[in-house]
Amino acid sequence: MADMIKVKSATGTTVSLFDPTIPFRKTWEKRGAIVPIERDKLIQLYYNSSLESALRNGTLIIEDKDFLYEVGYLSSPEEPITAVELTTPLMKRIISVMPLPEVRETLGKLSKTQISELVEYAVVNNGDLRMDRIDIMSKLSGKDVLKAIEMYKKDQED
Repeated sequence: MADMIKVKSATGTTVSLFDPTIPFRKTWEKRGAIVPIERDKLIQLYYNSSLESALRNGTLIIEDKDFLYEVGYLSSPEEPITAVELTTPLMKRIISVMPLPEVRETLGKLSKTQISELVEYAVVNNGDLRMDRIDIMSKLSGKDVLKAIEMYKKDQED
């Protein structure tokens, strides 16, 4: 059997990779979904398609450091993988009880896509949201989080 590498979705949206030259088509339907892919195909996908972009923006996660080093994503096999899987418990912790220095550090590791997802979660779960987080998330996302919460509450009343 071919060497398989597990590729995990780190976002709550559907993610698809398609490359007609191999041919290859896979879809991750939800956060945490894992799809094993043959190493040789994954190498081709890394260089031929949007896999590198999906890894860099935090949409997909590969935890196999040897593979990531082989394709040049990591500069050494000992280099830590900086991708953060944005789970619901982590989002809840970020918007409520996580110490502020740790919030800043964690948000600095998130991609734009993940920050947008966190902002959406914060708007919907605003009862847990601490005010000191609103400024940080607004600056990083470019969205007025307070205004989004007000609009969400107004929509819920209607």
